[in-house]
Amino acid sequence: MSKRKELVDLLSSLSDDEVEAFEGLLKKAVKGHPKKRRRGRGRRRKKDYEPLPKEEDVLDGIKLTSAEKSELKEAQKFDKEVGVYREKERMPSRTRNEQIEATCRVCGKTQKVSPLVIPPERDRFKCNDCSCKAG
Repeated sequence: MSKRKELVDLLSSLSDDEVEAFEGLLKKAVKGHPKKRRRGRGRRRKKDYEPLPKEEDVLDGIKLTSAEKSELKEAQKFDKEVGVYREKERMPSRTRNEQIEATCRVCGKTQKVSPLVIPPERDRFKCNDCSCKAG
């Protein structure tokens, strides 16, 4: 109890300015809630959504007259005729291999399968059912 009385005496001897400064220090030292501990490895989410800045177009913010707009359209038509802007070439679709009939060396069943699964020696083909079995 003596330490408590000493503390009360010390605090009562402080001036008003010193008490306010002491209260400010106490508020900084003791926060209202403890810091939340992160669990897991996920990244933190942003509180406010900020859209990504768009790349500025050359013509953004420029006001064109009707004559300039028509000239721009004519220039675009001419560019298409000359071939300045080529359309993207599409990837050709993959050709499907026709299935081949193969006979299993274990069970003797004949199945239609892709030629990619047949080994170089055709008589060594093993169907999926027989491949999953032990032995």
